[in-house]
Amino acid sequence: MSMLALLAVRLWQVQVVRGTEYVEAATETRTRDVVVPAVRGQILDATGRPLVRNGRRWWSRSTARA
Repeated sequence: MSMLALLAVRLWQVQVVRGTEYVEAATETRTRDVVVPAVRGQILDATGRPLVRNGRRWWSRSTARA
């Protein structure tokens, strides 16, 4: 019985007393933005001219469902 009471007190402490602290820590961990640059070399032909150019492009694909 005392073990159940101890568990109930600890649960109350975690959820009520320190709940806001844990929510902030979880949100900070979950929503971290990390920018990783995609550094690529040029693709050249046999004479040294670039075959493609590096740049940013945004595209989207959607499929219609009936």
